Amino acid sequence: MEFAIILPLVVVVILALADFGRALFMFLEAEHAASDAARVAAVNVTPPSGSLQNYLQSLVFGELGSGSGGAAGAQGKAKLCIDFPNTTSNRGDPVRVRVTDTFNFVPGGIIPGSVAIAGSATMRIEQTPSYSAGCST
Repeated sequence: MEFAIILPLVVVVILALADFGRALFMFLEAEHAASDAARVAAVNVTPPSGSLQNYLQSLVFGELGSGSGGAAGAQGKAKLCIDFPNTTSNRGDPVRVRVTDTFNFVPGGIIPGSVAIAGSATMRIEQTPSYSAGCST
């Protein structure tokens, strides 16, 4: 009798933890992607073709890079933006990279709706950049 009362509650808690864990994982992936992209921007890596923002977005992997393809999870490609907080792009100035996406929780699940996933990293410019501020397309 007690097992029948407790089991649904335990299952609900486990499913909610799993869904929250996926969202936390996506947040950490956005942070890592922003950190790696900020390092590339700080040392002024020249992309093989196109803009630096689109090149960096192509390097974002996993669910943030392509979207989940379903109703739950990361929705579409993550947007990657590069800007200069001091409005100048000289050596020693900061360069900031932000990676954003939307994460939808499992429809009909314990946690309703969606949450914005955003990662940001700032580093000092080591070489004068050949790129301009902007976002990936």
